[in-house]
Amino acid sequence: MPMPITPAFDPVVRFLTRSACILAVALIAACAGPAAAESGPTGADARTFQSLVDTLAAPEMEGRGPGTEGIERARDFIIEQFVDAGLEPAFNAAGEGGEGGEGGEADPLFTQTLTIPLDWDLEKAHLAFAADADAGEQDAGASATFEHGEDYRVMAGIAMDARMLAATTFIGYGVVNERHNYSSFQRNDRRLPRDALDGRIAIAFRYEPMDDAGRSRWGRRGQWSQAARLSAKARHAANHGAAALLFVNPPSHPDADAGMLRPLSPVGGRGADIPVLQISQAAFARILRAAGYDDPDAVARRWQRRADTGTLEPIDLDESALDVRIGITRQRVDIDNVAAALPGRGELAGQWVIVGAHYDHLGYGGFGSREPGVEAIHPGADDNASGVAAILMMARAMTVKAAEADEPGDEAEGGAADDAAGEQARGRRSVMFIAFSGEERGLLGSSYLARNLQRDTGIDPADVVAMVNLDMVGRKRPRSGLIISGTGTSDLWPQLIDATEQRHRIRLTTRSMAVGGSDHVPFMRRNIPVLFLNTGLHEDYHRTTDTADRINAEGGAAIAAFTNELVWQLAHHAEGPRFTRPRPRGDAADAEDADADAAAEPGRDGPRIGRVRLGIMPDYAREGPGVAIDTIAPDTAAAEAGLQPGDILRAWNGEPIDTLEALTGILAGHAPGDRVELTIDRDGRQHQVEVTLGAR
Repeated sequence: MPMPITPAFDPVVRFLTRSACILAVALIAACAGPAAAESGPTGADARTFQSLVDTLAAPEMEGRGPGTEGIERARDFIIEQFVDAGLEPAFNAAGEGGEGGEGGEADPLFTQTLTIPLDWDLEKAHLAFAADADAGEQDAGASATFEHGEDYRVMAGIAMDARMLAATTFIGYGVVNERHNYSSFQRNDRRLPRDALDGRIAIAFRYEPMDDAGRSRWGRRGQWSQAARLSAKARHAANHGAAALLFVNPPSHPDADAGMLRPLSPVGGRGADIPVLQISQAAFARILRAAGYDDPDAVARRWQRRADTGTLEPIDLDESALDVRIGITRQRVDIDNVAAALPGRGELAGQWVIVGAHYDHLGYGGFGSREPGVEAIHPGADDNASGVAAILMMARAMTVKAAEADEPGDEAEGGAADDAAGEQARGRRSVMFIAFSGEERGLLGSSYLARNLQRDTGIDPADVVAMVNLDMVGRKRPRSGLIISGTGTSDLWPQLIDATEQRHRIRLTTRSMAVGGSDHVPFMRRNIPVLFLNTGLHEDYHRTTDTADRINAEGGAAIAAFTNELVWQLAHHAEGPRFTRPRPRGDAADAEDADADAAAEPGRDGPRIGRVRLGIMPDYAREGPGVAIDTIAPDTAAAEAGLQPGDILRAWNGEPIDTLEALTGILAGHAPGDRVELTIDRDGRQHQVEVTLGAR
């Protein structure tokens, strides 16, 4: 019996079950030969695709955000569909990721559970002048206490609680850029010692040195460089002994224009290891007045000019000691990958094709939303109810197709009969259909499966011949059609794609590189051939407007039919794909896609910042100090230096690496050919490894 589903969805399930049966017949016909497929998807196909998206993007699903009841409803709905399709659970009882049911029931083994960190809860926030340093403030008739949300906001960091009474030091932009010989931490042209800010509260401008037009002196195409990241500033301040960091907009970027960041928004990934607060320019002016500066606005403008030219040295503000008290807790929740298996047969049955799509989204906004400050359901109809709808349709159709193909004497006539006989002789690969969770938080679900595949499924990773990922396939346009990335990960892909394209009226754009920070990445990093199918970004991406009524259901059904046949061919191909390392073509399309992806999803594909590449895929799910390596890319600096999966990077030329942001910030200051010494933890022992950085 399937896991229970919310009663309110029962009529929807019954409707989808009936519609999917009609779809199965249509998709099976699409696999039979060119004449059947050229008619395209039927109206029933489109209605089924739309109904699946409607259900997954319904308000009851609460944007499928981790920690909501809605994502659990979505999980149960997907399990129900897999069960109705006649598929088997994909996870075994022995693995820690699966949850065994009472009496040996197998239904829970449709799920693989992992625990992830979620959001921050601010339980306490207090910022005020210290009792012995607020006389000037009191004399001015103003309060010694700052108001949270108006004068300052707490940003999330690793430090969950903080209480301090400390003097302040202004550190300009608080940045270090070795390439430009710039450091905010020096006096008289000499670098400050690591304890220079011992126990003090550092105050820094946002951004980085600018020209007269207010643009970065270091960034490309008008963008800020990695040195401007708040996490990098916090790391530098902490490395010099600061107990906390306050940052403020510089005079060239008034609060009214630049605004204040949302409370508890991360300063970048895992955050910093000291408390980080943003203060308003008015609050900064009060701090300067308390320190004895009568014209704080003029002082701030003068300090920015000096910081822009690299001539500003740290300035102690001893008369403006602050009282800081912060209490933050980090939520942790369980999330589930949901997977089902269609067993193969014959000599190919021990080999596997994984077909995946992530079903999680942004919930009520916040993390990842392109509408900052909007707390409302982000339905995620295209991202990625559309991909899940496609794999559910494929799962049902392929199951029926496999049952018919396995029936003796039921082959089609003519050439189709010869094809069927050949398939019977070779057998068929097994197929896993999986709906991932945690994708929006950094590929957490797919990374977890890739690491624990054999433990939780019994499948040897060496027996996985390919991974096909569908992410955002609901906005097919007449001109761009379906975009398939990753064709360069196997020399078999062009052959299979061309053969499938001949049977379908669908416009394709293929790209050798597997661009896009989505769930195919952890498998590609393990030398498994991948394909990434999508229909492109749009204005509704990660917004509340990504709704089901904007879905191109006919296009989505066509993509499901196309992918179904492609995977069916792959399941029967005698040799199967061999992994090849894709090389960029160097054309404009690939370059633009890579740049757009890097801007939209920073850090998902490992640190590749500026002009250098280290060549590691971090373990995003691991918590704790250091950067754990999940996989190593071949022919990169990391591979040549002998770094290994499981190593934990702890220091770079002696400078501690506590977070992934620390590593990316350091990489921003290097050039190809630089030789550096890394300190790593391996098997409980510390090692030093010399690395020569390669070009991006």
